Amino acid sequence: LGFPETLVSLLSCCSLLTSDFVLCNGSSVQPSIKISLMNQYEDSYSKQHMLICNVFGFYPSEIEVKWYRNGQEETELVQSTTPYHNGDWSFQILVMLETEIQKGDTFTCEVHHSSLKDPHRVDWYPQSSDAAKNKMAVGIVGFVLGIVFITVGLVIYMRERKGILAQ
Repeated sequence: LGFPETLVSLLSCCSLLTSDFVLCNGSSVQPSIKISLMNQYEDSYSKQHMLICNVFGFYPSEIEVKWYRNGQEETELVQSTTPYHNGDWSFQILVMLETEIQKGDTFTCEVHHSSLKDPHRVDWYPQSSDAAKNKMAVGIVGFVLGIVFITVGLVIYMRERKGILAQ
């Protein structure tokens, strides 16, 4: 291979490794944040849940993540992993909050990182689960079908009764 071919080969390789080069260059990469809910216990009557703040794709690894409930910082039932490698020179961390969730609550995951000018905040609000929505839909359909069958039954009964009285 001559110099031009080698240069083209190196440049195409570098374009694939651009993010790695940037990370090695002393720069930083902003984190992405995702909040998810996990039921803590199998018992459907339990009110304890685990909110998980997944912060990923950031560099360098130094990071601070906080949980807030309705604007008040939560510190007691918070657990965290240490930042770990994603395999692409970036890092990921999970910060979990064990809590009871009530209607109207607002939970906030706040991230402080050197790549951010200001802390990044992501809010999470309790919503009806798909299972609860499905149960409600089944209940409504069952109720409507019940009313229809009762009405049809009453109409048939009244017609037969009129037929018996007319004889």
